[in-house]
Amino acid sequence: MYRIYHDNIAAIVADEDKKLFCYTSIDKAKQVAKSIESKTSYRTALNQREEFLIEVGYKKEKFIG
Repeated sequence: MYRIYHDNIAAIVADEDKKLFCYTSIDKAKQVAKSIESKTSYRTALNQREEFLIEVGYKKEKFIG
């Protein structure tokens, strides 16, 4: 399953199975959300979410084109 965290400017898409995440545009994140099983959450501080994901073992890798 994917989790999508977004603010008004950008989004983080996290792959829970592979423990990967990447930044993308809100438009691209919306396309991903429509095509796969995902949960979406609004976050005001994406940098804090990025720090959390790294702390729990996720790796930052561009996997969405």
